Amino acid sequence: MTGTLMVLLLLLLAVIAFIGVQRRAARSRQQVETNRELTLFDLRVGDIVQHDATDWVVEDRLVYRQGEFSWLEYLLRDDDRSVWLVVNEDDNLVVTLEHEIELPLSLDAKPPSQLEVDGRVYRLSERGTADVTAEQRRVNRRLGACQFFDYRSGSSAVLSIELWGGRAGEAGELEVTVGERIRPLSLSLLPGDGQSVYRPS
Repeated sequence: MTGTLMVLLLLLLAVIAFIGVQRRAARSRQQVETNRELTLFDLRVGDIVQHDATDWVVEDRLVYRQGEFSWLEYLLRDDDRSVWLVVNEDDNLVVTLEHEIELPLSLDAKPPSQLEVDGRVYRLSERGTADVTAEQRRVNRRLGACQFFDYRSGSSAVLSIELWGGRAGEAGELEVTVGERIRPLSLSLLPGDGQSVYRPS
């Protein structure tokens, strides 16, 4: 009987020790996450981007590739509002904050070289085709290719048109965003827990 009690006691101590190790490991991982140094190039789902007194939550991360060149677009949400944070590093780091708008354009015609939106004239500055991947999604990661048309107005205003699909047998989809260049230092980046806030898990 004493031997059985001793074995049970040892098993109980082993379980308690195992739980303690697991808890310490979890705390250690959490501490590493909290101390993670964030940059605009490694934001993940659940991280927080603070701008103009708003805490935006990263909900998606898209990588656009055009040959050897690539850039990032993060979908940020705050309740029912959403914006795109576009991070583009060429000779300089260019960061824009953009929101979607409705623009009456035909899918059958190429976007014009000049557009006027809300009294502001935007001129085409760059166009091309990019392959797009959603790096942090579990399924449907490769979104395919899109044609893009980037416009500028003045020194900071931007407008972007993306044409998805549109091949034989496909209706295609047009996405238009408008926004402004912002200073990277105007953003504060805070680590999250890696979980989406607005999508069901």
